[in-house]
Amino acid sequence: MLALGVLLSCTRVEEKITEVENAEIETRQYSIILLADPHVSNDGEHRERLSRTVDWINAHQEEEQIEVVFILGDVGWGEGLEIAKEELLKLNMPFVPVIGDNEVHFGDEMRFFDVFSDVYTMLRNDLQIGMILLSRCGTKK
Repeated sequence: MLALGVLLSCTRVEEKITEVENAEIETRQYSIILLADPHVSNDGEHRERLSRTVDWINAHQEEEQIEVVFILGDVGWGEGLEIAKEELLKLNMPFVPVIGDNEVHFGDEMRFFDVFSDVYTMLRNDLQIGMILLSRCGTKK
């Protein structure tokens, strides 16, 4: 029985591959921003730098076709988590905060997820990022 299930699955995959190979694909270029290590820990220089970065991203969204921003680790710790979130919420597009080792070393793992939980909920419920990425991968004409 298992072999039959694998055989049927493989047949379906082969059919899909043939279908995709024969399809006319319309593509559109888009950009994502990978922003690493904002290191926001208080209301100072790092916040100002993040604020300027957010302003630049928003100002260039259309010309650069920016769809989503990933913040890759070391977003902030201590009071910096809330400060970083406040700045990131000014983005005109979805953003995905990713925990880094500095949050862990500071002992802010749970606080990180508490601060950004509504962002993760919005991403999950809205599915905007998934829809954007899927739609940009290619669609039939």
